[in-house]
Amino acid sequence: MKWIAAFVVLGLLCVGPAGAAPRSASVNPEPSAPPPIIVTVQSPPKSRDVLAAEAADRTERLKADRDAAGTNQWVVRIGVAQVVVFILQLVVFGYQAQKLRLTVVAADRQSADMKESIAQAARAAAAMETLSASMEKSAAMAAENVALLKERTALQMRAYLSVVIGGAIYQESAKQLRFEARPVIHNSGNTPANGVSYTAKAAILPYPLPGDLQLPEGDVPAVGAVIGPREDRIMFAVVDEMVPDDQVASIKQGTPRALYVWGLLKYKDIFDEEHRTEFCHRLYWLGDTVMGNYAPGRNLAS
Repeated sequence: MKWIAAFVVLGLLCVGPAGAAPRSASVNPEPSAPPPIIVTVQSPPKSRDVLAAEAADRTERLKADRDAAGTNQWVVRIGVAQVVVFILQLVVFGYQAQKLRLTVVAADRQSADMKESIAQAARAAAAMETLSASMEKSAAMAAENVALLKERTALQMRAYLSVVIGGAIYQESAKQLRFEARPVIHNSGNTPANGVSYTAKAAILPYPLPGDLQLPEGDVPAVGAVIGPREDRIMFAVVDEMVPDDQVASIKQGTPRALYVWGLLKYKDIFDEEHRTEFCHRLYWLGDTVMGNYAPGRNLAS
């Protein structure tokens, strides 16, 4: 086949293009150049062993190329898989970084909220402490008010026993009457006085009464009576001895000596509080009317 192709090419070169007009002869025609000589070098035909070896070699190369292509495909697949994995890792890392940033922001916000909460708790604790102190003061004031109210109520509601100027009898020897004082116990309180007991003594003493004179005290009975509010009780105290008749008139006038009555009064109010009243009266007559006054410093009450 190679030889045939070579002869065809050579013929075409010699004949020239088809349909070309023949050149006109020139006056002085130049001689034409000789046609080139084409030499084709052909290798000697190969033997069957060589052709078989070449075929085996081509088969091996094709197989190697196919193996290499398969290997390259796997490498490409692995690379793509790695790229996908790297992309996924990048996405995951980005997501984790975003979440971490959000966590840090949330932690900062939580820390700020915690600080604010601690500050509010501190303010609340201070307010509670102030409130506690205020409540303690209020409780103390309330207790004081209750105690004061109780005291004031007791003062308003308790019994008050006093001994006021009462009546008296002057001495009449013919009738065997001695000087006698009759002071009156008066309850000016709003509740009864319980366990009322008293002692009263009478005597003819100088007027004015000496400040250092000690008046004898009698024994107060243990058992007493009850005197209701706005009620009165009369006590009786008789002078121990008769005086000369010529002194009766001056004693009735209250000078230089006079009839005195004194004593001690004990009782309890409805709150079971004990009280006592000391009294000392000077008695005299103005006509038929009994008058009297209270000896200074000798009338006490609790």
